[in-house]
Amino acid sequence: KSSKSSKSGKSSKSGSDADATHDTASSTPSPITPSAVTSVEAGWDDYDHYTMDLGSFEAVAEFLAASDDSMGDHLNLSLPVSLDVWMNEDLVAGSEEFGSQLLDGYVAFVLAANANVNERGADAAYVVVADMYGNIQNARPSSRGGVDGIIMERFEGLKMWNASTLLMSEFFENTDENMAKFLLWNWQTGAEEALEIDAVYGSHDAEHVPMDDGLMTVQDTNNLTEYSLTTGKEIWGVTWESLCYSSAKLAMSTPPDMMATVCSTDAHFNRVQQASDNTVYAGSRDLSALLKVSKMSGSLEWILGGPFSDFVTIDLNGTEYPAGYEYWTHQHNFEWVGSNTFIMFDNGASDPVTGTFDHESRFLMIEVDEIAYTATVVWEWSTGEEAPIWGDADLLPNGNVVGPSWNQYVDPTSEDELANYQAHIWEVTSEKELAWSMHVEGACIHAFGCNPESPERYLRRSSEAPMGWAIYSAERFMVTPAVTSIVATASSKKESKSSGVGGTIAIEAYMAYRSSTAVEAHAVVTTADGTVLGKAKFELAAMWAATNVEVDIDSDSWTTLEEEGTVSVEVYTAKGEATVMELTYE
Repeated sequence: KSSKSSKSGKSSKSGSDADATHDTASSTPSPITPSAVTSVEAGWDDYDHYTMDLGSFEAVAEFLAASDDSMGDHLNLSLPVSLDVWMNEDLVAGSEEFGSQLLDGYVAFVLAANANVNERGADAAYVVVADMYGNIQNARPSSRGGVDGIIMERFEGLKMWNASTLLMSEFFENTDENMAKFLLWNWQTGAEEALEIDAVYGSHDAEHVPMDDGLMTVQDTNNLTEYSLTTGKEIWGVTWESLCYSSAKLAMSTPPDMMATVCSTDAHFNRVQQASDNTVYAGSRDLSALLKVSKMSGSLEWILGGPFSDFVTIDLNGTEYPAGYEYWTHQHNFEWVGSNTFIMFDNGASDPVTGTFDHESRFLMIEVDEIAYTATVVWEWSTGEEAPIWGDADLLPNGNVVGPSWNQYVDPTSEDELANYQAHIWEVTSEKELAWSMHVEGACIHAFGCNPESPERYLRRSSEAPMGWAIYSAERFMVTPAVTSIVATASSKKESKSSGVGGTIAIEAYMAYRSSTAVEAHAVVTTADGTVLGKAKFELAAMWAATNVEVDIDSDSWTTLEEEGTVSVEVYTAKGEATVMELTYE
């Protein structure tokens, strides 16, 4: 006997916004090219087209005006030709209970251009926050720094500190002591703060560990290290070598004369995640594996994937692959997403340096049985591209998956317009329909591997690294919790008399952003004059899992609710992120 109304409607699609334009989808007839795995075959007819005008954003324009470029082609090197967004609103919004809450959300990403690979970092890089319609909310151009003032910032790891602040990790090879390795940036105000910790290196990845008030990082690709945010000192750490020698399983399956070789190999960790007080997951690119680590003992519990895997892999067709078979290779951002489910960006490269691939780069989701030691593929979607390194895949509350990719080849002469773009962000539904995508077009210049005098399909990588524009990671988020269900149920007279509870308000909610740990939250039911009828304290679940909470209303307050008819239900976090919904009881 209840209904709810959203706090806001859909975002405007008007072209009047200063940094976004809108045109009709019918003007672009080229279809999406399906890949071997992708079932998306629709053209652009069901999509609206927008453009992000990065160069006109004030901070970016000031950066471009003040910067100099010794390599020539200044604007072509420092700014993309275009950033195009295609969206199907219904598919982004997801199921009806989300309303416009996901559609009203944002995407954050680090966009970097590399003309050569050296110790100077990027040639141009931006951290961008935009809404789903391409309206840029803020953009932070990178600057040169370091001892000699020549290293350009290039952030790789990107995580939500809270709904208004991003945690950014400088690229993993940067050891310059005069540059911040980890930075907090408030995209709403522009304020930023360097985290003062004893880290020597930047990191592919970092995340806040609230239970320790620590920062978990990857150091020098082989070390998992946590630093105290209070003292800046290291408070926990393991290495691939120590984990390797701690594994009885590895010792039993590896000849003694080979253990030293195995344990001294380069793990190249690119994702580290503390999922509970005693569980740390670490994604290893060069082992093509995810490692489960006991934090208390610092020992290796199991290896999932790669040549040393403990698990049998089962594909979508039910075919089994023995432990040690590399079903995915050189993946990025392999992470736990709740329960026994994991997701990754599977690069698919058997040799990233030579650009040799076993299969196209793809989003891949698996379920793990730690008793039977099986890993079952439950969903996959191919990008249709070959990305030797970089990439991400995140599971959203509505079941969509979002992540960036790039292709080692670009073809400006192709009839498929997507082949001319250098970088992408894809959002795909569980049914493998494209919901939203952003595509970055780079200039055809020699610095990116393209000959402007005679444009043709070109290789745009140096060794394994991208030349031109690419995106290491992207985050989708909202600014307040999503509330998807509010149901009021009156107690029976017998129940009310015995318990004193007149009724219950049942709420389903989701965190505003993706987090490896739960966040303290509160639910409060109030009348129009602010009278509190009931409240509850709870935790919003990690990794965008649904959270259900009940607010008990005492008998007298329930009578007030019935008399008022409409009350407010507020869900807010300890970090100040709040959503207010109306509940009408009839």
